[in-house]
Amino acid sequence: MEIVYIDRYVEIFKKASKYYLRTDSGGMVSWLIEFEITKEDVEKIQANPEETYQVLLKYDGKGKRVTE
Repeated sequence: MEIVYIDRYVEIFKKASKYYLRTDSGGMVSWLIEFEITKEDVEKIQANPEETYQVLLKYDGKGKRVTE
C-alpha cells in the first residue's frame, strides 16, 4: 500500500494499481470507510484539495467499513 495523498479528513492510497479513498463515515457514531476511486479523481484532489467534497459526494454510499 502506497499513500499518495493525506490531509486532515481523507487518505488516498494505491494498492495493486487501484486507488482507494479512506475517510470517516460522518455520522453521529463514526467509523472509517474506504472505496475505490479513479486516478482522475485522485489527480483532481491533489491539484485542488477543495475538490475533495465533490469527489466524496460522487461516491456517496459506496464506502465499505474498515475493520482493521
